[in-house]
Amino acid sequence: MKRLLPYIKPYWLLILLALGLLYVMASTDLALPDYLSQIINIGIQQNGINTPVPEAIRASSIEKIALFQSEQERAETLAAFERIEPGTPESAALVPYYPGASLQPVYKLKPLDAAATTSLENVLTKPLVILFGFQMMEQNPEQAGSLLSPELAERLKSLPAGTDPLSLFSQLPEAQAAQVKAAITQHLNTLEGAILRQMAVRAVGNEYSALGVNLQKNQTNYILSIGIRMILMALLAVATSIMVSYLASRTSAGVARDIRAAVFEKVSSFSSAEFNNFSTNTLITRTTNDVSQVQQVIFMVIRMAFIAPIMGIGGVI
Repeated sequence: MKRLLPYIKPYWLLILLALGLLYVMASTDLALPDYLSQIINIGIQQNGINTPVPEAIRASSIEKIALFQSEQERAETLAAFERIEPGTPESAALVPYYPGASLQPVYKLKPLDAAATTSLENVLTKPLVILFGFQMMEQNPEQAGSLLSPELAERLKSLPAGTDPLSLFSQLPEAQAAQVKAAITQHLNTLEGAILRQMAVRAVGNEYSALGVNLQKNQTNYILSIGIRMILMALLAVATSIMVSYLASRTSAGVARDIRAAVFEKVSSFSSAEFNNFSTNTLITRTTNDVSQVQQVIFMVIRMAFIAPIMGIGGVI
């Protein structure tokens, strides 16, 4: 192998370029399953809504969510949103996206950095799930019970028809309301974080629907956007694969050419006595088949062997 290194060294730039392209190719190959997962989990199951932090929410919903928040959580929630009244220029700009903003006050999310968004998500997830559970009480009491706790769901089912459980809850004495909130929070703590997040996203979907957002169109747009990304990724993977094959072929062919030239030069310098030690068949084999084997190994190392650890490390990450 050490004797081959001087012949490979002139092509180090092509090899490095091939490694860079292999990294890009591995990244695209690893990204495609993730995009497919996003289409199923977010596009189909969540109507294209990928976060439990709503871009816009009704003022009435903010008031209901506040029933299940601490003072600090309420302050953080209100600080992250801007209240927009109907009939204002801000409301007119919001109406094309959220038609319901023309009829009622709406809170619009302010630009937030990643850390603030994560903190707000933690603050809103459980209150949104609780709100979702109360809203589902009439249509699906069993699922509402799985969110709010079965005991509370049984009590709420005994209420007279047409009674708003949230209005009733807001009228409870402070000690009794705290007891109910503690029971609901304790039950929610038994659920997995992914389930809570998905339920909160569904609550955001209900909020968007109440604001007049076409969730079907939102779902279609999200799936199309991810699908276009997948197509671009696939095209990029094809292009990089072709380029890597080209660079591997050029490198291996160049190394083989240089080795054959060196072998020919060496053989040409043999004396008659040295020629007698080699048969014609041996010399032909050394300059053709043996060099071709070296060429094929170099091609396979660049094209196939290098990609394996990159895919392995990328897959683990």
